[in-house]
Amino acid sequence: MRTDENGGRLYLVYFHTKLLDFREQEFEAIANLCGCTLPLKWVSIRSSFGGRSGDDDAHSSRCENEEEESTFNPIRLVYLPSDVVAEKIASRTSLVKYIVHLWGSGTNDEELKTSVRKGKDEAWLDQSMTYKLTCCDFGATRSNEKSEVMRRLSNLVPGAFEPRSKVSLDQPRVEFLSMEVKSTVQIDLGFEGVRMFFGRVVGKDKSRKHLNLLDLKKRRYLGPTSMEAHMSLIMCNMIKAERERGGPVLDPFCGTGSVLLAAAELGCFTCGFEIDPRVLEFGKVDAKTGQKLDVITNFKDYGFNKPIFLIRGDVHKSPLLKVVEDEVESRCRISGSSDGGEKFAPLDLEKIEKRIKQMEGAFQGIVADPPYGIRERGRKSQFGGKRGKTEQDMINIGERFDNHIPSTVNYPLSEIMDDLMDLSAKTLPVGGRTCFFLPADVQQTNPETDFPSHPCLRVVAHSLQNFSPTWGRRLVTYEKIEPFDIHKHLDNVRTREHLRRVLEQDVNYLDLTERVKKFVFADEKSNERKKIQRDIIRRACKEHREGVTLDRETILERRERAKSLKEKDQGLKNRGKKT
Repeated sequence: MRTDENGGRLYLVYFHTKLLDFREQEFEAIANLCGCTLPLKWVSIRSSFGGRSGDDDAHSSRCENEEEESTFNPIRLVYLPSDVVAEKIASRTSLVKYIVHLWGSGTNDEELKTSVRKGKDEAWLDQSMTYKLTCCDFGATRSNEKSEVMRRLSNLVPGAFEPRSKVSLDQPRVEFLSMEVKSTVQIDLGFEGVRMFFGRVVGKDKSRKHLNLLDLKKRRYLGPTSMEAHMSLIMCNMIKAERERGGPVLDPFCGTGSVLLAAAELGCFTCGFEIDPRVLEFGKVDAKTGQKLDVITNFKDYGFNKPIFLIRGDVHKSPLLKVVEDEVESRCRISGSSDGGEKFAPLDLEKIEKRIKQMEGAFQGIVADPPYGIRERGRKSQFGGKRGKTEQDMINIGERFDNHIPSTVNYPLSEIMDDLMDLSAKTLPVGGRTCFFLPADVQQTNPETDFPSHPCLRVVAHSLQNFSPTWGRRLVTYEKIEPFDIHKHLDNVRTREHLRRVLEQDVNYLDLTERVKKFVFADEKSNERKKIQRDIIRRACKEHREGVTLDRETILERRERAKSLKEKDQGLKNRGKKT
């Protein structure tokens, strides 16, 4: 039995073959929630077949294996403290099929047999343990029929795997997994040939019940940008959302509440902001029943607790910290120097910090899918709007504030990110997490340069979801590492404002949204041209069937048009690669 220096056992993790960049990130977040110290010790599959000891091939960081392990390989080896922890992780993650206590591995039947003989745990082969053997392969066309199960048993039973109990397919006390992974030319897994594994199943995927329950097709109130159920669960797992932690989960761009529903399914209290009152208050009317549908309707349909609050607001003018943010912002703008002088009275800063400390730790985590200007533009509240009305103007003309909806203005992505950082630093406890999506350039080699920063927060994970070969979105997760400090915060605000002014003077500068928009619109234009090409082909086939004869000029004209469309498509592809 292979163990590390801390007594941890070696486990095989069999992942789902989807959302490849999220698998290990989510696994580590849940492992940390279950008490494991990060980073986990991942073992290279290539080195595990090279005859080295467990301590030599145990890596202290996942990043050391990125060049060795293929992204498409669903198998990972990792050290975990115990079966209890492994079972908890498997029951919570949404991208794991099996977690198996590894007994042996090899490149052929004889190597596997020898490895199982050395690494088996005799306690699970007792007479009282009814068992079941499952065959699960990847890259090989094998079946789980009786003949295949008997073949693999016959290779292991003499001398290696000798259970003294009966088989029970319905309710076995222990389940074993025999797995063969084959690397082919079409799917290169980072090695050649076949790798065989055998072990005891510790945990299975239990997320299917959550995904079926939260399926968007079963929901009555939806929006055009409602987050899919699977990604909502992943976001909640990345912030380690759990009822036992006490605090609620906040979504400052909640919309129809898809992510909040996932948090509620995990037992957490929820709350959210939404700038559009039509989504929160007015909702829509069911065409069949005539019933009014809104965000609360979804919570009632699922039987979840209602959110603690759903406020019409945004991160820029947070209802929770409005007075504090206005005071800090005004004082920061007054100060044009780094020292601040008398314009920053110590007594005033202490008052502001004290009021912020009252809100620190109010939320256990923050999740957000902000509008970054591709499918939906960002808007923020601005008192007075385009007319520039003040609060006194509103009182003088007799408008009631209870029914007043403030005007909105454009909300650039850079400001959204800065406001999210500030809100997280002020309201999360130390160790609390926040995660949100950013538009992503797939070809970019150093995406960290586009991530926002704050002295109290550090990036712990970022995962890419591709929408095309050129663009996608990236889920970035931060963790709060120290208590909020007003002086560091103000220094950070001044640095951001100075950098923003410098970049605005650069005529060639394009922010992340503008760069990604080029790829998005290029893909849309390419799809339009492909549609035109398909229409041309259909028309030509129809004319051929009907026996229509074309003159030479028409034929040459169509050829030139098809050639020009092909050249434009190739130019768009090359533009994405160069960037």
